[in-house]
Amino acid sequence: MLSFDRQQEILALLEKHHSMTVRHLAETVHTSEATMRRDLVFLEKQGFVTRVFGGVVLTKYSSMHIPLSARQQENRLAKAEVAARAVQYIHDGSIVLLNGSSTCQLMLPHLRRFQKLTIVSHSLPICKAAVEMNHSVYCIGGALNLQDYTNTGYYAEGMISQLHVDVMFFSCSGVSEDGEMTGVYEAGVSYLHTAMRRADMRCLLCDSTKIGKTFPYRLGSVEDVDHIICDTELPQELQRLIGANRHK
Repeated sequence: MLSFDRQQEILALLEKHHSMTVRHLAETVHTSEATMRRDLVFLEKQGFVTRVFGGVVLTKYSSMHIPLSARQQENRLAKAEVAARAVQYIHDGSIVLLNGSSTCQLMLPHLRRFQKLTIVSHSLPICKAAVEMNHSVYCIGGALNLQDYTNTGYYAEGMISQLHVDVMFFSCSGVSEDGEMTGVYEAGVSYLHTAMRRADMRCLLCDSTKIGKTFPYRLGSVEDVDHIICDTELPQELQRLIGANRHK
């Protein structure tokens, strides 16, 4: 296959999937990973793609941050199932950190059945709802993002670094085939990096549409989380990696 034809096929695949790993692209296009990397370097220079750790994302999607109102409608039934299953790790009196993801927000109705929770969140909607349930609330301050009403940045990271939580629930934009967790905007990923260091238990809420996708900003590996809660059975390779760094 001519390089031009191969590159057009790569772009068509990325238009469909938004992001893919180098290995998966090479297998799909029936070429070597070395050839694939050369093609991706060329396409990146042309401005079509953005290379990330182990993969590539179509440039027009690389900085896309979908507003919360839109994300709340995407794959809602699967997210609701994930949220309902997540609360098995909460007990009366727990200190719970929730990030501002649409899936974490779907956990809120289930928190009514618990007593004396302490909720820690950088999400204004989550803090408001938790207060109305008479839970104790620590609202993380910082630079307000009006797309999803979360606080991030230097001050948010400084505050969360001074707290301790029993269990943390969070989402990311994609989980690659080899377990890399990635996000679409830098500030949110940086905040989560700090928050993960303050949690005894880390639970990733991940509906099945996120599996196999890669985005520009690296959050870490599923080896650094204790549980992945998904609406479908995870690939065996991912299951093997979960918590590998947590039990050494």
